Amino acid sequence: MQSDTRLAFASLIVMLLVASCNENDAVPTACGVRDPVNNLPWLNQKIKSFQSGYGPMELYQYTYNDTNVFVFYSPVQSCLECESYGCSGNKIYWMDYRKQSDFMDKRRNKRLLWRSQ
Repeated sequence: MQSDTRLAFASLIVMLLVASCNENDAVPTACGVRDPVNNLPWLNQKIKSFQSGYGPMELYQYTYNDTNVFVFYSPVQSCLECESYGCSGNKIYWMDYRKQSDFMDKRRNKRLLWRSQ
């Protein structure tokens, strides 16, 4: 009887621990690295450049066509995807409305990686 109580108690603890975990609390992985904000040098440099004088900025990570895309977004500017980059740091230009629309429709796994202070 005592072992049943211990087992029930242990099961309850495990369930509470699992339930308290939030997917956004996990350290993100992108482009083959853990914590891309700190471990992708080009992304870290870009964030540093936005920390001075750009106003509020946010960095989101998406999955699009099985690849990671990083999007810097400013809530006070009138651009949909202000600056978008691939894993290598190459800027993605959404000059063609159809390409941008395709990205907007097919992007998945939105994750906020960084927000300016």
